[in-house]
Amino acid sequence: MKKFYYTSSGSELPSNHTYAPPRNIQQQQRRYSTKTSLCERRDIEKISPEWISGFTDGDASFNISIYRDNKRKSGWSIIPSFAIELKARDLPLLKKKFFEGEGNIHTYKNKPHYIYSVNSVKVLDRVIIPHFNKYPLLSTKRISFLLFKDAIEIIKNKKHLTLEGVHQIMCIRASMNHGISTRSVRSTSEIENIIPVALPQVEPVKASQISSDWLAGFTDAEGCFTINLRTKNEKLWAGLSYFLTQHSRDYLLFKAIKEFLGCGQIYVEEASEVVRFKVENLSSIG
Repeated sequence: MKKFYYTSSGSELPSNHTYAPPRNIQQQQRRYSTKTSLCERRDIEKISPEWISGFTDGDASFNISIYRDNKRKSGWSIIPSFAIELKARDLPLLKKKFFEGEGNIHTYKNKPHYIYSVNSVKVLDRVIIPHFNKYPLLSTKRISFLLFKDAIEIIKNKKHLTLEGVHQIMCIRASMNHGISTRSVRSTSEIENIIPVALPQVEPVKASQISSDWLAGFTDAEGCFTINLRTKNEKLWAGLSYFLTQHSRDYLLFKAIKEFLGCGQIYVEEASEVVRFKVENLSSIG
C-alpha cells in the first residue's frame, strides 16, 4: 500500500516512510462513542443548517431509480430520492427541525439502522434543493447534487414522461454515484447510446468556505475520536486522536479542513482510494 504522509506544517515525507513502534511497546487502540443520540447531545434549536449540510456531505445520498413500468406511457418509472442513513433515535432531528416535517422513515430487516428519505418531487424541489442551494455541500457529493437537480428539472417539466426525457435522465444517472444499473441498461433495447453527461465543473473548496457548524456536522457523520493505550516498562501511556476518512477524490477537501484547523496530517492510500485526515497532537485536540 503506497502512502503519502504530510506533517502538520505541510511538508511531505518520502512515500516509503513507515513508523514501527519499539518491540517492547504493546499498542492497543480503543474507539469510544456515546450511547446518547444526536438529539440528546445537542440542543435542536441551536443546530444550524450548515450542520445539516456537513452531515449530508458525510452520510447522505442523492439517487435516481429507473425501472420498467408497463403502466407508464413511456414504459419507465423514475423515482428520485434524497436519503440519510441513521439510527432511529437521530432521525427526528432531521425530519422535524430542518425539512418541515417532510419525508419518510424506513427500516432495514436485518440492520439496526433506519433510512430517512424524501421521494416527492414537490418536496425535493420546495425543501431539499433550496436548502443545499443556500448552504452548499463542500465534498465531491456536490457534483451528484447538481446532477440530481438537473434530473428534477426534467421531471418538473414532465419531460420524463417521454422516451427522450427518460434517455436524458438515464444519461444523468450514468454520471452519478456508481452509474446506471446494468439491469436498466440491459432492458433498454429501444433507448440506445446512454452516454454519461459531462460532470459539472465546481471550484475546489477553500478553507474560507468551511464553518465550525459544517465541520461539526461532517464530524458527527464521518469523524472518530480514539484513545490509544500503550504499555512500556510496566507504565501505561495514552494518546488521543481525531480523524476523518473519505474517498480519495475528497483530498482537496481535507487540505482545506487542515488549513481551517491549522493542524493535522493527511494520508492518501492509493490502493484503497482512501484519504484520511488525522490530528494526534494533544495541544491541537485540546
